[in-house]
Amino acid sequence: MLAHRIALNLNNVQTSYFAKAAGTARFAYNWALTEWQRQDAVWEVDHSLPRPSESSLRRQLNAIKREQFPWMLEVTKSAPQMAIIQLGEAFKRFDWDTVKKKLKSQGVELLSAGLDESPGAYKDIEQVMADQADLVEILAEFQPKIVKMDAGGRGPNYYRED
Repeated sequence: MLAHRIALNLNNVQTSYFAKAAGTARFAYNWALTEWQRQDAVWEVDHSLPRPSESSLRRQLNAIKREQFPWMLEVTKSAPQMAIIQLGEAFKRFDWDTVKKKLKSQGVELLSAGLDESPGAYKDIEQVMADQADLVEILAEFQPKIVKMDAGGRGPNYYRED
């Protein structure tokens, strides 16, 4: 697992917009995670209902955001959409055995986590850094040795090493 500490060289307008976009993305991600867990719990009781998916959650958010979350319209639509897509990728691509093996191979101890936060659920950091080279300056790199992530609602995708 590789991580970077970066500094963005933004002016005041860019800083404000970036904060709005990041906050919108985080809100959408948390909203979608809560909704995914709720819909999955309902599906567990009644398999005739559809399972949650990132595409259905994106459509659901698009249908309600103008009325319930109009502030989302102040930033690029990519902010909430990509957050939900990344959540869907996390649920689609990872399971606990894969996550634990990857972390163990890198000498990282996993204390607890939600599957949606597993390594690889996000874009390749090296590619992101290369794409943003004109906006960032790498200040340091670090390799984590212990990971304790927020486990959210501790639903079916929760892992805790006891």
